[in-house]
Amino acid sequence: MSLRNSAIITILTTGFTLLFGVPAGYAFARGQFLGRRFLGGWLLFSRMVPPVIFIIPLFLFFHKLKLIDSFLGLTLAYLTGLLPFTIWMTASYFQDVPIELEEAARVDGATRLRAFYSVSLPLAMPGVLTVGFLIAIAAWSEYFVPLILAGFNTTPAPLGW
Repeated sequence: MSLRNSAIITILTTGFTLLFGVPAGYAFARGQFLGRRFLGGWLLFSRMVPPVIFIIPLFLFFHKLKLIDSFLGLTLAYLTGLLPFTIWMTASYFQDVPIELEEAARVDGATRLRAFYSVSLPLAMPGVLTVGFLIAIAAWSEYFVPLILAGFNTTPAPLGW
């Protein structure tokens, strides 16, 4: 039962984190917007803060939303912790893709979104897959968050109740 729960939580967390983190990483790598440096520093800072600081407000918030002991609640909790890591890592992979390739696609008539999906994403795919594996490992082996937020119905394998 707990292995099935871990598999469900890991798949959901990895999928949603990559779904939101990869485009955000691309935006950090290519975008020029106000507050970019501040948000980049905040992403790095959020990785340095221990999860103990976030767990009490997260528990209170999830309790009000009735997300305690649910797969959605655990997925959102993991997403909260892993999304800054994903954005930070994928931004570095997208920075390694030469911008001239995207510009050439734009000259050929591709939109920015099309250039992202057709040029940048395939070239950064090894890095994105690596980040996906790291997210999956982190989600599978998480102990502290499910100790607080999981109940008997969603207990993952590291707790093994």
